[in-house]
Formats: sequence, C-alpha cells, structure tokens
Amino acid sequence: MAVRLQVPGPLVARVGRTGLQDFFVLKPKHSAFFATPLEILLDHLRTRRLVITGVAADQCVLNTAADARMRDFEVVVPADCIAALSAPRSRRALDQLRDALEIKVPPARTLRLARGARPRT
Repeated sequence: MAVRLQVPGPLVARVGRTGLQDFFVLKPKHSAFFATPLEILLDHLRTRRLVITGVAADQCVLNTAADARMRDFEVVVPADCIAALSAPRSRRALDQLRDALEIKVPPARTLRLARGARPRT
C-alpha cells in the first residue's frame, strides 16, 4: 500500500519543470557568478531583478545574493525558499541578507512575479 505524504515536493517539481527555452549555468563554487557566464546571460536577457532560492543559505545563497547586489541587481530572497544545515544557520543568513546587504527576504507567497524580457536578437 502506497503512503502519500502531505508535502509540497510534487508541486515544486511541477512548477520547476524545465522547458526548451530555459537556460542552465553550471556553478562550480559558492556564488553563481564566480567562473560562470551568468552575468553575460543576465545582461543578454536584460535582467534587472533576481529571486534567489536554494540550499546552503549561509553559503551559496548568501554569496550569490551578495555578488548580485555588487552588480546592481535588485535581489529578493524568499525566506521560506532557502535552507541550511540548521535553523540557526538559516536565521543568521537571513539576518545577513536583510541587515548587511539590504536584501528583501519576504515570504514567497507575497511575491508578484512578472514575465521576463525577451532576449535580444
């Protein structure tokens, strides 16, 4: 008999499903900008605002968000869309994002996402 857990995993997987027009950037280090073509891609797409989510809130998310701010992107990190090895580490990362980097850390349900700009041809 199969047991169904009441978790958001299936919904997240459906929403995050990739398509033919999606882009992928391999990230070898803590920041998605370090040693990747991400900045060039975002410029090509005329991106101004980034919503950053992920695992390792106090490593990858924090470093990517800091690098994005240094590049003058508007950055939002939904507080309920990141994780770390422990709750205290997640809280410290959110405090750092909010207080030191002045990045918005609202709950995901409050975000209003618009369709992005078309790539230049």
